[in-house]
Amino acid sequence: MADDDGLTPEQLREQLTAARGEAARYRTQLRDVEAERDGAFERVIAFQRSEIDHQLAVPIKDANGKLWLLEQADDLFAVGGVDLPDLLGEDGDVDGDLVREALEKLLTERPRLFEEKLPEMPRDPVAEALNRTRIGGGGAGGWAGLLSGGNARN
Repeated sequence: MADDDGLTPEQLREQLTAARGEAARYRTQLRDVEAERDGAFERVIAFQRSEIDHQLAVPIKDANGKLWLLEQADDLFAVGGVDLPDLLGEDGDVDGDLVREALEKLLTERPRLFEEKLPEMPRDPVAEALNRTRIGGGGAGGWAGLLSGGNARN
């Protein structure tokens, strides 16, 4: 006996089986695409967190000009109550100004989470060159060693 379309029950079962197989393929493709999307999303978040961690490694100045560095980067999120989207600009990129503002707020609220950093002393190239000639093994120290490239002998 045929249905309204003139198909027998066997033909209808074949069409149904084919449609189910096609639907299963689409579901598999959908899961694969969702997994790729989720992986890409996780990578973007990891890059954003890496950029934030990089910015947190730079000391900030307080009102008195002292330099402070957050000891544990995760404290900005765990203690400061900051969420990743709070530090992103409208374009979705990490906004350095928002990171700095969150750090400054945390510094005023929880200063013990920070350590004071002394400004780095500028390097003295002459003293470094003199030290290299003394340490360089066999070279003469002082100006004579420096001027002769460290090869002057006593």
